[in-house]
Amino acid sequence: APKAKAPEPRTPDEFQEAADREEETGGKWRAGDPAKAGRAFLRALEIYDKGLAKFAINFDLAYNKARLELEVSQSEEIVEAAGLDLEALLRKTLESHRVALGLDEENVDVRFNASQVMTSLAEVLSESEEGSDEEAVNLLHESLEMLEGCLARQEMAIEQQKADFPEGG
Repeated sequence: APKAKAPEPRTPDEFQEAADREEETGGKWRAGDPAKAGRAFLRALEIYDKGLAKFAINFDLAYNKARLELEVSQSEEIVEAAGLDLEALLRKTLESHRVALGLDEENVDVRFNASQVMTSLAEVLSESEEGSDEEAVNLLHESLEMLEGCLARQEMAIEQQKADFPEGG
């Protein structure tokens, strides 16, 4: 008997669960069949887009979309197998991180990942003939600022922890 099609997601959690299922599928195929993995990851990204179209300020959907785009962009095999343009993907990924940061600018994970996207994009730009060195340098500066912000937040968190647990826990 054919598998019953899952109902269309209606809540942010249902969109997240549907995307998670596709991500799991992609993860299973990652090593053996990058094309299948890429298709599953692209389906997951489509689900995130649909979810964000309905729930634009849902941080979890925005964060997970950005995270998955970053994950895909870091796999040369999947980028190639899915026929994606790396520079375009990285620009889209950076935009997704900016959306997530707009929803929670204090989030260290988003900041750290955004800095990774900026560094990757700067690398791609500096290697391409028509890439702008000025844009690459600006991205690297912004990436460094993001990382410095991460460090400052982590140092503050450690100081807070010391204040809350002076005996070391």
